[in-house]
Amino acid sequence: MENLKINIHDLLHKRTLIIGDIGKGKTRITALIVGLLIDSGFKEKITIIDMAPPRSGMVGGKISEYININSIRYFHDDRIRGPRFSAKTLEELSLIAERNKDIIEQFLNHYLNNPTEILIINDLTIYLHKGSTSKIIQCINKSKTFIGNAYSGVKLYREQFKDFDTNESNKLSEIMKIMDNIIKL
Repeated sequence: MENLKINIHDLLHKRTLIIGDIGKGKTRITALIVGLLIDSGFKEKITIIDMAPPRSGMVGGKISEYININSIRYFHDDRIRGPRFSAKTLEELSLIAERNKDIIEQFLNHYLNNPTEILIINDLTIYLHKGSTSKIIQCINKSKTFIGNAYSGVKLYREQFKDFDTNESNKLSEIMKIMDNIIKL
């Protein structure tokens, strides 16, 4: 990650997705990009939808933990939980993921009704567990610049949740197809 050089002008008017396993720095890099956008005068044009659960060890973490998001349109909710990290049963996993989807859909609907030029989404896969790719794609299409990050790895894999993991991976692949840039960590 130390060798990653970011030129903000390479990201403007493009769709960029940062992917990697837990603890790889996806949120930190996203926050760095937001900081560069703010420094470049785009503060008024940014919406951040932070889907991440509160940090628990190496899992989760919000953009607001890395940069000051005051005066930026920032949607988050501390009730969001990491399903695989929190659940002990498949039923509990499904319930947590459904609750997360319901919370996040309010943010997505608000964005669709009042979009900004730049959309930032932290921890996109939290929504994809139960949410629709079409809703995310609608939001991405409303923006001129999209920057997001998503879990893609093996550290959270648990055999009892393999169908859940497969569903998440398939939906993420759909989103990746419409990206201009994919940064793998």
